Amino acid sequence: MKDLLQRARSAGLGLFPATQSPGDLDYKCRENVRTWLLGRVKEATALDKLKPMLAAAKGHPADKLGGQDTGQFHLVRAAEVRAVKADESFIRTEQMAEDAILAVVRGSV
Repeated sequence: MKDLLQRARSAGLGLFPATQSPGDLDYKCRENVRTWLLGRVKEATALDKLKPMLAAAKGHPADKLGGQDTGQFHLVRAAEVRAVKADESFIRTEQMAEDAILAVVRGSV
């Protein structure tokens, strides 16, 4: 992961890794991520690992991460932290069964 993040950044590419436990990323990987979108993080160990990254930010966002509701995030860039609310999309999405996907593909060929 560290190698991928370094190579992508040096090539001018952006990545959007997603994890349910951002604290599990190696500290060397976290150093290569410049923008974070943090949702609810409840685990004490994950919060402890994120605190150094959030230390320079105003407002102590690490204390707020555990109580966020669905759709609430903190956008973190350098020392800037901003609360962000994501509204539900107007387009409803739902998982399709595999046979339904195959039927669509067969019909379009």
